[in-house]
Amino acid sequence: MSKKISNVAMVIDCLHSTPKYYQSGYPIVRVEDVNNNFLNFDNCLRVCLEDLKHQNKKYVPQKGDIIITRVGSFGRLSYIDTTEPFCLGQNISIICPKVDSKFLYYYLKSPYAQKFIFGNSNGSSYKSLSLEQINEIPFIDDNLDKEKIGALLYSIDKKIANNSKINSKLESLAKTLYDYWFLQFEFPNKEGNPYKSSGGKMVYNEQLKKEIPEGWEVLNIRDICNVTWGQCPDGKNILPLSYVGDDAILYCSGAGDMRNGLLVDCQAKTNASRRYAYKNDILMSVAGSIGAIAICDKKISLGRAAAAFTSEEKHLMYSYLTIAMFMNRMKSTSSGSIQKVVNDNHLNDMNFAYSEDIVDKFSAYNTLINMQITKEQENQELTSLRDFLLPLLMNGQVTIQDAEQQVNNTISNVWNVEKLLRFAQWKQMQGYAARGEVDEDTLMKIFDTMDKDAKK
Repeated sequence: MSKKISNVAMVIDCLHSTPKYYQSGYPIVRVEDVNNNFLNFDNCLRVCLEDLKHQNKKYVPQKGDIIITRVGSFGRLSYIDTTEPFCLGQNISIICPKVDSKFLYYYLKSPYAQKFIFGNSNGSSYKSLSLEQINEIPFIDDNLDKEKIGALLYSIDKKIANNSKINSKLESLAKTLYDYWFLQFEFPNKEGNPYKSSGGKMVYNEQLKKEIPEGWEVLNIRDICNVTWGQCPDGKNILPLSYVGDDAILYCSGAGDMRNGLLVDCQAKTNASRRYAYKNDILMSVAGSIGAIAICDKKISLGRAAAAFTSEEKHLMYSYLTIAMFMNRMKSTSSGSIQKVVNDNHLNDMNFAYSEDIVDKFSAYNTLINMQITKEQENQELTSLRDFLLPLLMNGQVTIQDAEQQVNNTISNVWNVEKLLRFAQWKQMQGYAARGEVDEDTLMKIFDTMDKDAKK
């Protein structure tokens, strides 16, 4: 007898009501908060305790439950990996597993289950998924080690989630340092104290209409970056990402390819590129949804809705954060009646106070952005591995032992790269090597000891 989701889980609908939202309180998960990943409350709206209890009067979501969206952007899934109290908004249901919860989550994300979900939705223009249809999803688990499969895929996603958390902290630290040095002008003076608050001389600059440190100059973004404006290939030469051929290269069409983190995430290819961006170029969307930014980690083709800024490699983090600082201004000064556009004239407003000496010293912190790039590359590799293994594990085409070996090999390679980067950052902060007081081998031994302690 074939099984269905109704045989292995209980499906509970949300309470169809909308509470009042507050600036603080308990998270309420809505459709837009469900993104085929572990549940994350960062962008959730908040409700009071009374409304939390009201929204959960039918059922209180538990760790290990699965959220599925039913209306509009239907079929999205999130795994509840937290015990933090929250409630559900409208158009969402909870799946309470009776089998291994991690396995069921990944089973529902498998091509087989996804084909059923998206092939059986209701509505012509406004799609929806009924409770009955969720319960009717076929469930096939013949001779599969559900606990091991679920745990293995979960371990990959957990590593991805941890990398993302680390990147958020690195990004916040980089922005704080930039703000402190170049907006508040509290960079270290000759004595190592904050410049401005320690009495560093400031002079009024007419062009910027504010005080800047004595001896600093005013530059434009073109003074520190070469700018390349994208150009589209012919439509017939824009190819799907799945295209295989030595004649094709990844193609960035604009903002849509700059939404998944620090690195550009191209969703197409082309075999007739007219403009290129290169490794460590900073990309900015300049048409349609303007002001999105990303970094290139390889040579790609550049479409007309994007521009590339090329800076000195040692000044990558400074240039990236400077461009990011102007992002909101570019959004507000863009032109175009139907489609907003940023053009070369808008770059005239990207002027800022500059000191070559201080920017060179700031480059010592480039490890912060290099680490972010590496972790995003790790996540891309881990995501590709997970998506490759998922259908094979679910239909028994690969054994759990072989899959575990592939995961261990990938994570081992990732760890080795991480270790080298962490060592470089640690060494940079010590200053020992620069003074020649301790040799490289001794430094690595000290770092190894510290590294082992940090992982305990």
